[in-house]
Amino acid sequence: MRAIKGSLFVTDDIMFVRQILMDPRSTMLCLSLDEVDRSLEREFNRVVPATLLLPPASAVCAEIDGDEERFIQEYSNYLNSEIPTGFIVTILKLLHDAQNAIMYIPSFNEDSVWFNQLMMNFFVRWGITIGMSKEKGFNYDPRYDTVILEELYRNNYINVFQFIIETPMGYYPSDYYLSMKLQNELICFITPGETIFGFIAQYREAVFNAGTPFVKPAVSFDHGGQLC
Repeated sequence: MRAIKGSLFVTDDIMFVRQILMDPRSTMLCLSLDEVDRSLEREFNRVVPATLLLPPASAVCAEIDGDEERFIQEYSNYLNSEIPTGFIVTILKLLHDAQNAIMYIPSFNEDSVWFNQLMMNFFVRWGITIGMSKEKGFNYDPRYDTVILEELYRNNYINVFQFIIETPMGYYPSDYYLSMKLQNELICFITPGETIFGFIAQYREAVFNAGTPFVKPAVSFDHGGQLC
């Protein structure tokens, strides 16, 4: 099961974006990097402000100074920092849920350094090639499935059973936080003598054979706090 089921394109054509947003049959979201006009945000409810993805002041200063190398470093560090990464993971959640989106950037230049750094971040870190036209379409590398699913689970965008189902057979997180999160969320479903690895393997097999099974805690309590 692919982690990414939707698509993401980029455009600087505001009239094209307006046509999409005015189409009552369309469910596509617009991620707007317009920090000047913001007219799309005012006119349509399917527009998400995304100026958080623009270069920070430190990178802009480096660009003004003509220091391209420092600009790239500053912008790259920024995109990989906590808040921008959290925003990007939210976009990944939309794409995971088969939501299509278009990124609106006013008057961008395909050859500009900042634009290519943004495209490169999606490609290198998440395996996503943002589409630009019919000829340069959206693409996703499924080898990044586990990377994306781990981030979605880490941020509680998918629950523990979705995580088990969508990750490959035999997979178990090497990341300590994810490993402990998985154990803590599954412990009440594991019967005495059963290991977490055994439970995960049986659950995956049950899903593969018959669809998502119903699971209930191995130990439960009544309203008075007594074992039942």
